[in-house]
Amino acid sequence: MNKILIIILFLVGFSNCQKPEKIEGHWHLKRNIEQNEKYVTLDLININDSIAHMSKYSFNDTYEIRHYKETRNLITGDCGGYFEYSVSGNNIHLKNVQDYGDYYGSKHLLSRNHKIEDFYNSLLLDLTLAETKKIKNQISFEDEYFVRNLVVGKKNKSEIQNLKSNYYIQNYSELINLNKIDEWIENIENSTSDKYLAYLRFRIIVDKNFPLIFLSEINEKLKNRGFKGNYLTFLNSSELESENLFKYINLNKVEFGKKEKLIELIE
Repeated sequence: MNKILIIILFLVGFSNCQKPEKIEGHWHLKRNIEQNEKYVTLDLININDSIAHMSKYSFNDTYEIRHYKETRNLITGDCGGYFEYSVSGNNIHLKNVQDYGDYYGSKHLLSRNHKIEDFYNSLLLDLTLAETKKIKNQISFEDEYFVRNLVVGKKNKSEIQNLKSNYYIQNYSELINLNKIDEWIENIENSTSDKYLAYLRFRIIVDKNFPLIFLSEINEKLKNRGFKGNYLTFLNSSELESENLFKYINLNKVEFGKKEKLIELIE
């Protein structure tokens, strides 16, 4: 009888050791782990959560995906977005059951620096945010439905800075020349329900050396179309507010005057 009990206990213990590891955490995913490609992020706080987040810390849109812990599935809602996942230590494999392509990834520590890294990873343009401690940050744009990110920068640092034709708007995976900003604004209007247009705000993300004459022009174009909640984004360099990655300045309260640098707007 004792031998039978020992065998049963051994089998129970062995099966517990073989249980697949859980998916909680912050993951960086790629289609091909051997290629030098940008990663996308996956975040799940608790194994019991039914919702996970893709691109949570990003200047692109964060979107929710369904999580089914019983069947170990993730469903994005897009065509071909049905995945079975398996976790081994700090590695994860998302197998696409419809053969649209798998994801492979690794778990990363979720810290302030990693969040900033994720935001920069989402950029297709070559830009570095200006840093400041001075602005009182009372605004949070993350995960807000009525916020549109306006990312403007150059594809190459070697391009001449004061030529407007060298700057582009990042529109998801597409780049639009800054000269066509009126078309970009019109597309925002056309893709937004009329009852929500008045609530839209714009988080403007530009390089620390972005010409103020172009920034002033962008702000005026937005105001002329009725958008008055336009905020310039700075990286928060204050160690006392380590959880707040960004600080913002309301451009409609700024006197541009003869200022030449972004940092001069708050001095």
